[in-house]
Amino acid sequence: KNLYLKKNETIINKNLYIPKGFKVIVKPKQKLILTNDAFIISNSPWLIGGENGQTIITGEKDNFGGGILITDAVELSKISNTKFSYLSGYKSNINPEFIIHGSINFNQTNVEIKDVIFENIYSEDAINIFRSNFTINNNSFKNIASDAIDIDFSNGKINFVNFINVKNDGIDFSGSKVNVFESNFDNINDKIISAGENSIINITKINAKNSHAGIVSKDGSIVYSKDVNFDGVLI
Repeated sequence: KNLYLKKNETIINKNLYIPKGFKVIVKPKQKLILTNDAFIISNSPWLIGGENGQTIITGEKDNFGGGILITDAVELSKISNTKFSYLSGYKSNINPEFIIHGSINFNQTNVEIKDVIFENIYSEDAINIFRSNFTINNNSFKNIASDAIDIDFSNGKINFVNFINVKNDGIDFSGSKVNVFESNFDNINDKIISAGENSIINITKINAKNSHAGIVSKDGSIVYSKDVNFDGVLI
């Protein structure tokens, strides 16, 4: 019931579906290359990376991959010591109404993301988490074409995260309860943190510079913040 890569460097160039009943394991130092917008949808949990070397999941600079959706998997997925890059999200010519916003997506599941780098991501969200429980710890986001993190109707924690060169929002919340702690933002082109649709957000110890808008609360959301330092934030 455990699924492993046969080779330490594996190319996937078309869409892939993994049903329930398995555990997908990508070991430390392995490299998974997605090309031709290839996208993986999994109803089984994933264990990616570990302490013995960085795992790579990437597209190519001139041939992007799509990404991954882990959905309706009760067991915890864990991602650690991994780098994601050159991913552009899901594209469907058959059913354009079937939309997956992120490069790495979690729907109705549980996930821990630790010591992970997202760089050169071209989807609407680098991470999209929907109706799930999560922990995001000690990650970095750099050169993100739209939102870095999008959290919808989910509960969790975001700690020790760095955001650099994000074209849209750093973190976008909808209907969620989340604690944000000791994170840094640099050159965020829209909102550093956006809370909407009755979210309850606790923010402690964040630093932001050279960005457009700071903390935005709307749609009946409640935001508590302390130890916030802004330098060169327009709004």
